[in-house]
Amino acid sequence: MWLGGGAALLASFLIPDTAAHLQPGIAVLAGWCVVAASFSYIVFFRTRDPLLYLLNNLFSKLGALTVWAACYWSGGGESPLIFLYYFPVLYDAYFFKPRQAAIHLGANCALALTVTSK
Repeated sequence: MWLGGGAALLASFLIPDTAAHLQPGIAVLAGWCVVAASFSYIVFFRTRDPLLYLLNNLFSKLGALTVWAACYWSGGGESPLIFLYYFPVLYDAYFFKPRQAAIHLGANCALALTVTSK
């Protein structure tokens, strides 16, 4: 998920409306995605419950915040990157039980609504 999100961020450079002054911030976010993916790959496989569950929750929220930052920096609700909210929603739906997924979905919706008010 992190690598897919980072690749999508880098692909946003191909979108004609991406302003040049936003590209450094988007590149930093894409780099953050690579770091998060590397950390996940190295640490998550060596970790067991309940720390693994805590890390899963933490990285799920970090992913949603990363998407929020990318959208905020690139036009708010009009951002061509708003589709990236699919990543944290799909991740939460796959990895969490219904009650926890609903909590995460509510938080992701709240983030999506705040970015539109830019």
